Amino acid sequence: MLRTLSEIKKPTKMKLIPTHIRQRIIARDGNKDILLHFTEELGELLSSINHCRRNRQTPENVMKEIADMMICLEFVKEIVGIDECNLDARISAIAYQLEKEVNKPE
Repeated sequence: MLRTLSEIKKPTKMKLIPTHIRQRIIARDGNKDILLHFTEELGELLSSINHCRRNRQTPENVMKEIADMMICLEFVKEIVGIDECNLDARISAIAYQLEKEVNKPE
């Protein structure tokens, strides 16, 4: 049975890379290079998913690429200036809509 939104534990605010480290890397490498790296990592994730779907890679390979993407997203949020509270609110709104969708009577 699906849990209601109120039963789902709110995700913890886990920073994968401390802010001061991200800021130093951004200052060193520049926004353009970091965003380019993000697109490369995204391509690797998509490729890994496709290979896994065709049984050419294991789910562990996909997990590694997801971890890379999660770290890259931390840098993208820093560069673009994404507010964590606004992001959490948007994620909660999407989760609520998904819950309504799966719980509506057929």
